Amino acid sequence: MNILNINFEELYQRHLCRHSQFGLNVGHLGSVFAVYFGLCAIVWEITARFAGYDHPEYIIIGLVTPYMLVLLFNVPLKVWLSTLAMVAIIVSTALFVCPLISLPGGMASLTIVLYVVLILAAHKYQNWSHQFYHKERDMSAFKEKYQKGLVLFLLLAVYELPILLNYLVWNKSDWTS
Repeated sequence: MNILNINFEELYQRHLCRHSQFGLNVGHLGSVFAVYFGLCAIVWEITARFAGYDHPEYIIIGLVTPYMLVLLFNVPLKVWLSTLAMVAIIVSTALFVCPLISLPGGMASLTIVLYVVLILAAHKYQNWSHQFYHKERDMSAFKEKYQKGLVLFLLLAVYELPILLNYLVWNKSDWTS
């Protein structure tokens, strides 16, 4: 498995084996939004508060750009554009919200802790939500190539947002309750 060169359709079909229900995908999109927001917020806190950098948005955009370039070469254009729009919304939200809720002075570290808690809670919600959405299909065709472990974790971390948007925006025929 090469994270920088994937078969997106195959990865999407694997996703549908455990994630064919609409509600589950909506919940997971909310979780991904929270995780990405939390990561942007941590970067904002570190660059603006601790490093004293006047334009933390440049750092955030600089970190997002390679991610979007990897996606550009691995997902369909319409999915990439949807992902770009969602990432723009997440980054804009973080850049608007962070200055409003940043704790003063010596408490800035606590703000970062709160963002870490948000990320962990969002991840926990994703796992927990599978208790309510039970539809699963046979995944044996994917077991050999997509083995559990760090590489699969990283692969899904990179491609989960485009997979979710592909399902929710472009493949309504795959929706089930």
